Amino acid sequence: NAYIRLIEGMKACIKPFDVFIYCLSILVPIGAAPVEENLYSIYFHHALSGLQASSPITRTKALSIFEVLTHFNFRPVIQKLPILNTLTSEYYWESRAQIIIICTTILDSINKEKDKKRELEMDTIKEEEEKKGGESQREGKNEEKSSLEHKKEEGTLSKDSKEVKDMKEAKEPKEIQEAKEEKEVKGAKELQEVKEPKETKAPKEARDIKEDSEKKEHKETKEAKSNAPGDNVAVREEGKGDVSKESQHEESKIEEKEEEVKEEEENFEDVEKYLFNILYQVFNQYTPILTQKLGLIYTAKLIPYYREYSKPYLQILLHVSEKVRGSVLEVEPLPGSEKDIYIGGTHTQPYKTYGAPKDWNSLFVASELESFILSNNIEALEQSHIKIFQACLEQEFFAQDVAEWLNIFQKLKRYFFIALVDKELCPTSIGILTKFYLEKEMQKFVIENTKEEFVNVLKLLFNPDNDRECQDRNKDFLESLHNREDGSPALKEFVYTIIKTFASKAPKAYETSNLIELMNGIVNERRGAIFSQEEKKAGKKADQNPFLSFHFNPVSYTHLTLPTSDLVQISVVAVSLKKK
Repeated sequence: NAYIRLIEGMKACIKPFDVFIYCLSILVPIGAAPVEENLYSIYFHHALSGLQASSPITRTKALSIFEVLTHFNFRPVIQKLPILNTLTSEYYWESRAQIIIICTTILDSINKEKDKKRELEMDTIKEEEEKKGGESQREGKNEEKSSLEHKKEEGTLSKDSKEVKDMKEAKEPKEIQEAKEEKEVKGAKELQEVKEPKETKAPKEARDIKEDSEKKEHKETKEAKSNAPGDNVAVREEGKGDVSKESQHEESKIEEKEEEVKEEEENFEDVEKYLFNILYQVFNQYTPILTQKLGLIYTAKLIPYYREYSKPYLQILLHVSEKVRGSVLEVEPLPGSEKDIYIGGTHTQPYKTYGAPKDWNSLFVASELESFILSNNIEALEQSHIKIFQACLEQEFFAQDVAEWLNIFQKLKRYFFIALVDKELCPTSIGILTKFYLEKEMQKFVIENTKEEFVNVLKLLFNPDNDRECQDRNKDFLESLHNREDGSPALKEFVYTIIKTFASKAPKAYETSNLIELMNGIVNERRGAIFSQEEKKAGKKADQNPFLSFHFNPVSYTHLTLPTSDLVQISVVAVSLKKK
């Protein structure tokens, strides 16, 4: 291999070992692409030597070699974890970052391998079930076949059986059938008289011989009948025995494989615990800022496998500065900042600095955030809380998680509605609530369980002392829910009910609010729907009676708030008829 000869030549020519490791760390991403066992061993041996160097920079470069090798085969690196553990006391941020990435890569690779084994196990189980199903079908067919043959021997399926005879006779006229029956009975009597003399005229010895022969024949036929199916049963039982032996042998093989997998998984459990022990030493609330930032981004992929890891992860995410947290929670880089999304390692590769919500399990993080807020008796959300929850909604909801998401929403909904009054939190809270209102599988529950909170917030919001910008945003929020193309009639009815209830419970606040114009538009839209229905009805009546027709002229209202759509219909019709 050209790479192997190049490394050997470099080792001979470059005397300072630190420089050699530096050159090797540059070559490893290039030469390890089609990694071979010999090349892997050479890199691994030299990187292991580099971890013993006195210079922290050299140790960091050796760690970067290990990081690349781990992607190809993590098992040799597992054997050297005690050496890796001795480097956790390094305070240099880049050394800690490399250890974090190595531990994360190994844990990720272990879980991917577990997933592959589970898939193979499922495939094996399916194949075995299909084989057993095929064998049982074949056995069933053989049993049916043997039973049919046995029935044929007994004559139950004979063509001259009573059933067949009855079917034949059913086709002939009744007179012909009666004539045939009389003829058959007469012929049978004559034949019996010719073949068999009367029993009283036969000598005693002849009668005894005849009885003995009849008994013997009856016994032989009975044995023949009993032996024939018995032999078949014996053959079938022998076949079943062979099949059961084969199935037992296959089952024992499967059990052995399962035991091997379990033993390996148990060994992996010890490795996982050891890796997390290393990880917690280099990644916590007291490590350098850059290490925290990279740890939050690179370890996010572990949360789907280890739900318990979401707790320490969230603690660090809440602890970092707003700037670092904003970068971590960014899903896509802002336009013009593409060059700044990577941190250039001084002695290693560049590091990614965004995109954690793409890799983590949103439900686990949101659930942990809910527990943190409730356990600490937080009265109102802060920017950090609401931004993290918003980032949890970047991924789509899975059907199996809907119930748990609704449980989280039910516990945190009051915080989101209170945030509608806060100028800084209002836009983020609107985005969160919109996500839940528009989710089809959640919409009914959310609508039914947020009416009271929404009305209370409107009463609190529309006071003279509150911020006008916040009021405008909430008005736009209600309008967007009502007028969305992807909305629903239930959502339209919800917005109408909220404003109507607010107007009846707080009329003074409503009169000074910016919701009057919105409400008039909603009422006019509802009235238009009513008119269209009335016109259709009137059109049908006019078709039936040409002398009867109604024409409704539009009526404008500057301020119209009526309790129900029925009253709107009555009022408008009355005014229209009066003007007509």
